[in-house]
Amino acid sequence: MRSSNQLQVHRAENARHPVAISRRPHFLVLTVALLIAATACAEDPSTPTGPGAQPSVPVSPPAPPSPPSAPVADSRRSFIWTEERGFTILPNPPGVILVSAVAINGKGEVAGTVIMDSASGGPRFRAFKWSEAGGFNFFPGPGTISFHGTGLDDDGNVVGFTEGSVREGFIWNEARGLRPLDIRLPELNFLGIRAGRVFGNAVIQGQAVPYRLDIASDRFEQLQALSKVGGGVLDVNDLGEGVGYDGEVNYGFGGTSDAVIWDKAGTRTVVFSCSGEYDCFARLKAINSNGVAVGSVATDGWPPAAFRWSRSTGVEYLGSRRHCCLTDVADVTDDGSILASNHLGGGIIFRQSGAVTFIWPPSTHRSVEPRAMNQQGQVVGMVF
Repeated sequence: MRSSNQLQVHRAENARHPVAISRRPHFLVLTVALLIAATACAEDPSTPTGPGAQPSVPVSPPAPPSPPSAPVADSRRSFIWTEERGFTILPNPPGVILVSAVAINGKGEVAGTVIMDSASGGPRFRAFKWSEAGGFNFFPGPGTISFHGTGLDDDGNVVGFTEGSVREGFIWNEARGLRPLDIRLPELNFLGIRAGRVFGNAVIQGQAVPYRLDIASDRFEQLQALSKVGGGVLDVNDLGEGVGYDGEVNYGFGGTSDAVIWDKAGTRTVVFSCSGEYDCFARLKAINSNGVAVGSVATDGWPPAAFRWSRSTGVEYLGSRRHCCLTDVADVTDDGSILASNHLGGGIIFRQSGAVTFIWPPSTHRSVEPRAMNQQGQVVGMVF
């Protein structure tokens, strides 16, 4: 699946009738329920499941472990997690002070960016691909140019961009080497890759433009332009549908954004609108091959509310009092499993069946930030 740790985007009704933030009663009710969870967890275990219903939860979910008295020296580490094996912490190779993993594919390969020790004399940032069998594989690059890895597909292609006054896109794999994409990226942005398409946001005539790029044909397809300043596409599925946000996401400093989807023809539709409200931020973060997307909305003074969306169901809020204040969603797989995080420092997987799996940090760390999940249930992210 997807989507460098410092360069990530910090990222209803049906399509014909977008939700406006004026439908605040639903949001407020949900928010109050989530706030109650911080001090009390009492819920009827017979909560129904199915379209429009909250996922069911265990009667007694596991409590988060006690945090360590002091963080370990190298507390920021990347990990792979599975329900069967728990955490596998990725090692820091020689000369590396931080590994930031952001994507994992169906083969269990991981991609991201490492920060090099300044004494290494080479580039400060290097894109990588990692596998359990082969370890780390760093991109070849000219001179001291830094490369950031931001996306990975099941064929082993890694995409990302170069660091510098001009950010340019690239695609790389072991067989074909490094290939420039001749795409200039805006500040604080990234590239992703899915089903033979590279996606992201390009700078065209000074404006940020969402796009899809077919790898085989080199066909660059511009999606319908954003209506506001800021935003862009954050994910695309096998059908070519893209999701993201339209507007500024600048937490704590004002602004507004709407959650949007681009269809196969590239037409943009608002699926959750903040209606221009100040300090209101909505976005869709990920979409699977069945058209199910996940996102979140946050307003000033209220905790974020995570939701899933499809054309047939509209917006369905995730979580309940036992899930205790979801802070963000990270990914959704083709089987409907949704990866999210909460304010207690843990991760959560919502299964299509209604079952819920909690991911608490290992005993050596205080919190876990899940970032991506593949169809096999492998989760990649960071612990702190």
